[in-house]
Amino acid sequence: MDELRDEIYGWSLNLVKNGFRLEAIFLFLSTWNIAAFRYAMRRFRIEEFKRALESCDFEFFRSRKFESTDLMDTEVVKKTEEIYEALSRFDGVKHVGASKVMHLLNPEFFMMWDSKVINHYEAKRTPEGYVDFMRLMQKMWKEGKFPKPRKGETVTRAIDVYNITVVPDRKGESQQQAPRPTLEQSEG
Repeated sequence: MDELRDEIYGWSLNLVKNGFRLEAIFLFLSTWNIAAFRYAMRRFRIEEFKRALESCDFEFFRSRKFESTDLMDTEVVKKTEEIYEALSRFDGVKHVGASKVMHLLNPEFFMMWDSKVINHYEAKRTPEGYVDFMRLMQKMWKEGKFPKPRKGETVTRAIDVYNITVVPDRKGESQQQAPRPTLEQSEG
């Protein structure tokens, strides 16, 4: 993995912990979602984004952990979809950035994804598709398909690191071979 990206991940988490939530988000988006965010920076609707963030019920998820939360629970699903919808409507954030912001603000619960991960697992870029992706990742976690987190690492980050490492890029190259269950296969 890229060492600077790892450093920025840690810096962004520390900024959030120290009350610099907006600064953390923009540092994270400008490095971890650069493909989309760089084109939207000049016209980014920051005040509207702040209001959208404030409307999101992140407090509901504060004590929840990805590995032990029932992702079929109606309220969990509804609130996850509402947050994802509120954030993904912004140019420069969209579907990939929304997952990154959600993870940054609650790394114990929310998964990150990017286009290659979405395509690999044949997920849909919708609020419902994001929840389905989280369900698949949780199922695979419970089945032991992912390595255990390193010391100080969340389960969601361990899965993300795994996906970054093994999911093929556009050229079909990866560092390792990834399992390829699809969302349809996980429903059985």
